[in-house]
Amino acid sequence: MLLKSEKVDIVKSIKQEAETALDAAIANYRGVDVASMTKLRQNARDKNVYLKVTRNTLIKRAIADTDYACLEVELSQPTLLGFSRGEPGAVARLFRDFTKENPTFQVKGLAVSGEFLSADKISVLANLPTREEALAQVAAVLQAPVQKFAVTLNQIPTSLVRSLSAVSSTK
Repeated sequence: MLLKSEKVDIVKSIKQEAETALDAAIANYRGVDVASMTKLRQNARDKNVYLKVTRNTLIKRAIADTDYACLEVELSQPTLLGFSRGEPGAVARLFRDFTKENPTFQVKGLAVSGEFLSADKISVLANLPTREEALAQVAAVLQAPVQKFAVTLNQIPTSLVRSLSAVSSTK
């Protein structure tokens, strides 16, 4: 049994995370063994994802005045709450990958900018590119016109040399 001061601390820490998080997800972890949960927590730390298992009433109080209040409808049964800290979709990717290895782990819902997404839409959020992937895509888009221009400029002397070579070979 938790003391009131401990409950206040839990609510406060979840609320602080919710205020700075980019998106959130909740899942039912019932049936997942301890070793798998430990692995999930390690992966979460590596991917800068905040995970918390606590009572649903405490989660409801913590997210009440945040963009993640829409998750309240799915708060039942044992709940694992996750917030993406570093990049959008990190918690969705983490949960999607974990679900592949542990079929008993069930994503209940996601929240982005105050909008609730059902669990079947996890791929929408999980397929967002990471920061590095997005920067690589932008660099490729910026590089393409320059590369085509360089190829075009290179074709002028190349075609001249080929023409001269063809003329010299016929003579």
